[in-house]
Amino acid sequence: GVESTRSVSSPMGLQGLGRPELADADRLREELAELRIARSGDAAALDEAQRALQEAELTERRYLEVARENRRLRADLGALEDEGFWAEIETLQARSDEGAWLARESKEVLERLLAAFPSAEPPTALLLRLGTFA
Repeated sequence: GVESTRSVSSPMGLQGLGRPELADADRLREELAELRIARSGDAAALDEAQRALQEAELTERRYLEVARENRRLRADLGALEDEGFWAEIETLQARSDEGAWLARESKEVLERLLAAFPSAEPPTALLLRLGTFA
């Protein structure tokens, strides 16, 4: 390997070599340098391939998340198109309106009672809460 080419390149190793052996040693050094360059290029290509693989895996995870969200949104949209859903919304709105009317009426009755009996202690917290609905 590398040790044999190093001994050839030292001045002591060159004394016993003729012209063809020096040419072989030079050729082997060049091949070794080319192999090192190729190995470096292969390592860079491998790193790039690993980055590309990670990016592809991340993209796949994102795609799956988007696909799940899309299915959920389609199901939600289907619920909005369901007539029973809108009937339930209308029922809830009617009950809310009735609750607000009852809160207003209750507050007015309490205020009339407090005016008729000034010595009664007013339920201040209750009146404030009823006021938010009135």
